[in-house]
Amino acid sequence: MEADTMDRNKKSYKKIMYVFALLIMVISQLGIATVFAEEIASNKGNTLKLSLDKSEYTKNEEIQVNIEGKEEELDGVTLTKSDELLEQNIEKIDKNHMKIVLLAQKEGNYQVAAKSSISLSNEVTINVYEQTETSTASSNKHLPFESYASSDINTTTSILENQNIAPKMGNMNVVTTPKEVQAGSLENVTFNLNADAGDIVESNGNIQIKIPKGAVASASGADLVSNLAYDTPVNFETKTSDADNWILNFSIDVNKVDQTTTFQTIIRLSFKTAVFYVNGQDEPVNPYTVSASYVGEEATDTFTIIPVNNGRPPFGKYYYGDKDVDSSGTQYGVLEMNNPGKNKFAVVVNYDHIERSNVVLTDTLPEGTTLAPYPGAFDWATGDKTPIAGGVRIAEVSWDSEDNQSANYVTEDFLDDVSFDQSTRKITVNFGDIPKGKAYFIEYALDVTDPNYIQSQEFVRNNANMTFERGSYKTSVPLQIKNVIISNVGLSKQVNKHIVNLNDNELTYNLRFNVFSGTIPEGAVIQDTLDSSKANFVSWLSTIDDDLFEVSADNNTVKIVTKKEIIGPYIMDFKFNVDTSKLNVGEILENAATITNSDVTLLSSKVETKRIDGRILIKKIDEAGNPLSGAKFSIKDNSGNLVDSGATNSDGEYLSKPLDVGNYRVTETKAPDGFILDRNPHPVSVTSDSISPITMTLENKKDLGGVILTKVDEKTAEVLQGAVFELQTANGDAVRKGLVTDTKGKILVDKLEPGDYQFVETQAPIGYELAAAPAKFTIEKAQTKAAQVQITNKLTPGSVVLTKVDEKTGDVLQGAVFELQDQSGKVLQSSLATDSNGKLAVANLEPGDYQFVETQAPTGYERTTTPVTFTIKKAQAEAVQVQMSNKLTPGSAVLTKVDEKTGDVLQGAVFELQDQTGKVLQSDLTTDSSGKLAVTDLKPGDYQFVETRAPTGYELVATPVRFTIEKGQTDVVQIRIMNKLTPNSVVLTKLDEKTAEVLQGAVFELQDQTGKVLQKDLITDDSGRLAITSLKAGNYRLIETQAPSGYVIDTTPVEFTIKDGSKETIKLDKKNKQKNRTIRLEKKDSQSENLLPNANFNLLDNNGTIIYKDLKTNAQGVLEISDLEVGNYQLVETEAPNGYILNAKPVTFEVQEYTKLITLTKYNQLQSGKKRISSNNHTYLPNTGESNSIILLTIGLAISIALLIFLFIKLKLEWLN
Repeated sequence: MEADTMDRNKKSYKKIMYVFALLIMVISQLGIATVFAEEIASNKGNTLKLSLDKSEYTKNEEIQVNIEGKEEELDGVTLTKSDELLEQNIEKIDKNHMKIVLLAQKEGNYQVAAKSSISLSNEVTINVYEQTETSTASSNKHLPFESYASSDINTTTSILENQNIAPKMGNMNVVTTPKEVQAGSLENVTFNLNADAGDIVESNGNIQIKIPKGAVASASGADLVSNLAYDTPVNFETKTSDADNWILNFSIDVNKVDQTTTFQTIIRLSFKTAVFYVNGQDEPVNPYTVSASYVGEEATDTFTIIPVNNGRPPFGKYYYGDKDVDSSGTQYGVLEMNNPGKNKFAVVVNYDHIERSNVVLTDTLPEGTTLAPYPGAFDWATGDKTPIAGGVRIAEVSWDSEDNQSANYVTEDFLDDVSFDQSTRKITVNFGDIPKGKAYFIEYALDVTDPNYIQSQEFVRNNANMTFERGSYKTSVPLQIKNVIISNVGLSKQVNKHIVNLNDNELTYNLRFNVFSGTIPEGAVIQDTLDSSKANFVSWLSTIDDDLFEVSADNNTVKIVTKKEIIGPYIMDFKFNVDTSKLNVGEILENAATITNSDVTLLSSKVETKRIDGRILIKKIDEAGNPLSGAKFSIKDNSGNLVDSGATNSDGEYLSKPLDVGNYRVTETKAPDGFILDRNPHPVSVTSDSISPITMTLENKKDLGGVILTKVDEKTAEVLQGAVFELQTANGDAVRKGLVTDTKGKILVDKLEPGDYQFVETQAPIGYELAAAPAKFTIEKAQTKAAQVQITNKLTPGSVVLTKVDEKTGDVLQGAVFELQDQSGKVLQSSLATDSNGKLAVANLEPGDYQFVETQAPTGYERTTTPVTFTIKKAQAEAVQVQMSNKLTPGSAVLTKVDEKTGDVLQGAVFELQDQTGKVLQSDLTTDSSGKLAVTDLKPGDYQFVETRAPTGYELVATPVRFTIEKGQTDVVQIRIMNKLTPNSVVLTKLDEKTAEVLQGAVFELQDQTGKVLQKDLITDDSGRLAITSLKAGNYRLIETQAPSGYVIDTTPVEFTIKDGSKETIKLDKKNKQKNRTIRLEKKDSQSENLLPNANFNLLDNNGTIIYKDLKTNAQGVLEISDLEVGNYQLVETEAPNGYILNAKPVTFEVQEYTKLITLTKYNQLQSGKKRISSNNHTYLPNTGESNSIILLTIGLAISIALLIFLFIKLKLEWLN
């Protein structure tokens, strides 16, 4: 019975234990639920956030999409959007923000969202409505096309274009496109005229088109003429103007008009509009009216100029051919089939002058096109205009102080960095790293190879992309051929030079034979007849396929005949040289070719080359107008390249060699004998109108043989008035006396004979030391400029002494710490401490206003917050004396620790403050460098100090020192405790060589007289001391193995002897010299603050020049650099400590004249998955919400569920039993 009862009790106990275990398991898993909730909340927090600057945009306006999220979310983020929204640029702002720029091609409402591999964003809606800006040309005056250039390829529309454009209703109209044009962009004007048969007669007069001057960028209106397009029988006559308009006059050759049919003609022109800025000084006078008149009738149309934001773009692409607008309002570039020079693009790179790394430009030409071999060059740009890679030029662009732009072709610098892939039609330019301030543009032109394909598309696109280390830019230009009748064959003519000077007698012509489709039979003839009075054929440059073509150049007529049927598509370039030595200055060589197929003859595009003189005639005269020989000159282009130099002849003239069109600077490099050199550069421009030498008359002034003395401050270079000099010959004979420097610090002496002289200072300026050395100089024969002599003076330096005293007793106070500041509060010197006499002194101060600011009060005293100001005056004879007093801290006690015999104050003694019962109130109270410690805010009562650690080398004072704080006490309790030196010991004190300040952290080893190391790593404490006890009798020495931070190590042994039976204490001193201007950098873990070894750094100056390379933190995680010059520096981490993430942010600092030690700290983050090295060993537990905690939680939950099932089954079986 008793056994049954025990059995039941056991079973009941088991059941209770099982229930208890189940309860514990359930409670423990509540934490897992919490963690899961946090994990879900954390994932919810990962959602990307999308925002827009506004909700509505015009067509072709840039749309900025702002994305915000965590760093890991932004990696690989993409947009979910319509294909009608083109990505233009992706830029990462910082680790949590990025922006993507889109461009909408069509109207409509679009939804945009973002996603990454771990997150989805909200969705935003973009409303795009009809655009108000249709121009794709330049929107900024800083683009490279500020002044339009004449193309090397003539832009006159060829008869082969056969344009089929029907005029609007009525006899005459004029149309401007676009109606709203961005400032600085191209505006197009089309004039249509149709008339009945017989209406075009001589008496009708000329067609006149007026363009408002205020709307045209070019001050001369040159754009209007260089971009004209018209057909026979229309001829351009003149460009004139009235007060408000440019006027273009056109005639109609009635002899070429068929009077039996209706008459129709079209005149086109384009020009760059004037630049206006938003909120700018000038505003456009909108609307602008263009008018055309003929036979007393007038037609008009208007357009509006939209101001632009001022700024230079980082990237842009601009089309220089004609433009048009389709029915939907989209502007596109018009491709010319037979005049590829008009199909010109310019791509600008880095116009915002920002430093970029790894810059690569790619530009994919549309299908159906290829590179034209001779793109038009800008005549205002200097340098070699020879294209590379089949037709690409590159120019470097700069701006002067008045924002005028210049460019110099630097194509040859990119020979290995530019390529064109014919199969993919891709241009690639590898710029590499572009420094701050550099900008370029790339120019090329398109040649149509498959017009049928192009016309089968809505548009073809020219796509450009610029990538760099932190982002990319994209742009796209739509292109199309106008509605023209396309022949199956085309012939275009190109020339490599639009202008030649006197010395340039060679041209290269190119006849591009293009079979677009179908076949060309045998016997088709290409013929190009050269004007023998101006040019002669020299040689073929192209390699001719003799199986297909028969070529000849008899009687100055180039002839090419097909020998077989040619099936299109097919392109062949026939290049040849001509000699233009017969072409006279001012003459224009015009030329065009023909192609005859059966009975049909077609005319190619016409090209022109003009001969200019290009020379500069310099006339040099004196003030009376007489010619001067022997003056030497240099002529440089806008980029500073020397293009010519020479000297004036007996007639005072110098005629330069012929120069290319461009801007130049003429500078005199040597003046005629006896005259002053004119150092001013004189600008001059060679233009297409320079058909005679450009004459410049330059004047020189005669030299009077003088000298100018300038007196300046030695450091500041401030000019000094009132210095008195005597001018002497080299032998010391006085020439002039009592010469005094004026308000500009100068003395001018003229009419001196050639010879050697010297200035001797007889009286220095007030506050300056006399310059003892004579200043020698020479007056040369026929001296061209006054001799310049500069003499410096050094200020008489001043000094100051500050004395620190007790406010009541006047006792001097040691240990007060100060900063010396200038009058603006800039710290000049710091850590200036009063000595045992309560004084500190600062010498070699320049005259000026200063102040002492107390940063640390003496022990037991309140800090004085009011600065002590003083002035160092010029010519100060004695040191300025200033005094500052301190007030004792009330209700306090000050303990002073001293040597029992010498009375020297002792640093580093440690005490406890106890009440009268022995209860510890404060601990680790340590005496400072003045031997003091202070306790404040004590309530009335009895207290005692108990020494817990004696100063290094001293015996502990075991007896408590009692004192009392009375009610209402205002005075400080002063306590003095003496210590005895430890007998039979050695105490070494480490001191600063100059200030005798004690130095902590010096490391020594103890050796016997044979050099055997007895003890290592003996380190001076914060009192600058180390102590050694229990030494046997003998000879010893201490060797310094590591200097205190910021000091030079001194390895000279400190020798001493322990005598047999001696109990005295040996006291030793060791002094160190402080390093000059030392930097100490400590590398630390960002969380644990542990010091980290093996981090690599480069030291750079303010200009980014590397001063020291591969500096490494030592085993203690410290890096020190000494003896730096005054200036600004930066330490850049190049290699992180092992297991840590590189912290590339520079640590900047300034080294000043009085800098002693600068301590810097640099932190690193531990890499993910790496273990942190720590002196505190502990087990790592994941925090809730950490990314790896979910794995541990899942495992824990699975184990818990399994245990619950096991316990449940076990309980059930127990109950069943």
